[in-house]
Amino acid sequence: MFLDVQLEEGGTFTEKVPSTYDGFVYVYRGAGRFGVDRTPANESYYFQLGDGDEFTASADGPKGVHFLLIAGQPLREPVRAARPR
Repeated sequence: MFLDVQLEEGGTFTEKVPSTYDGFVYVYRGAGRFGVDRTPANESYYFQLGDGDEFTASADGPKGVHFLLIAGQPLREPVRAARPR
């Protein structure tokens, strides 16, 4: 899943995220509160998703919040680095 979410002031968002997924959130505009603990985050803040099967967010402040929610089934494959040739 790759979601680009924009919430106006006071807006809320909830999305089912399977507990088998790994993922992260990147906030790129405004400020909001995220997850069950309502952790505050603002522009340029990044965090990994925790356990659970539902993700929640709410907008803080007059500008609202704009963030990316990216999650998916882990591949469980080794990472191979390569440089440009």
